[in-house]
Amino acid sequence: MGTTVADVREIFDVVSRHDESDQWSFPYDLAERPSRYAPADVKGLSVGVIDWPGYGPRMDAETRALFERLLESLSHAGARLSEHKPGITDADFEDLDLCLTTRCEAEVRSAPPDRRSQLLPAVARWAASSPPRSAADHYDSLERLSARAVHLLAAGSRFDLLVSPVMGVHQFPADHFGPDTTMPLLYHANYTAWFNQTGQPALSLCMGFSPGGMPIGVQVVGRRRTDGWLLDVGQSLEDLLSVEREWPGPSQNQRTPTRDAT
Repeated sequence: MGTTVADVREIFDVVSRHDESDQWSFPYDLAERPSRYAPADVKGLSVGVIDWPGYGPRMDAETRALFERLLESLSHAGARLSEHKPGITDADFEDLDLCLTTRCEAEVRSAPPDRRSQLLPAVARWAASSPPRSAADHYDSLERLSARAVHLLAAGSRFDLLVSPVMGVHQFPADHFGPDTTMPLLYHANYTAWFNQTGQPALSLCMGFSPGGMPIGVQVVGRRRTDGWLLDVGQSLEDLLSVEREWPGPSQNQRTPTRDAT
């Protein structure tokens, strides 16, 4: 959502405001942050390192090289690193996938017909792949998913921070939804998808580039309701990584056509 942590912080100051129309929204006092707009010292932090969640793609060689370099930098900065094995299984993912495909199918069904035609074909096929199930079957999957989320929260609570790659495989064709299109739509998101279920704040940063010039990301995850602090930590990691990026300049020859407001 932003090119730097500072950009994300500006966005967060807006989207974190209380919305009375959202039953899950609650007031978030920005003044409660211990240090606002300032990097957080990583020295002494207990960091859980997720090498592999327990299912799905593992890190490829290029991702691992950059991830290990990041861990070395964290260690030199004084962070205390420990291996963290979430132990998520393919059966856990199956419950997640069933719940999400059911939700997607319901959202597609309730959308106007002209909007349904705009759905990406891969997403449409994924939504339609949900097997016929009763409401009780869906509730059973939802309960198992909730139980797994509670377990993940408890298992990670001994750490101040969790770190992992954003994806195990960082490169695949642009018209593919993942590195293996024979697998379910979100199977390759094995490192990131579960923190949507636990409600923990997570931030993705570029930790470097492959020899071919492809960006490779690291994910940092904080405890619940530490969103502001996590941005401070992200700013420290951004400084620690010092990734040099060349942003493309604006085109002088092309203009993006604007849609007719009518």
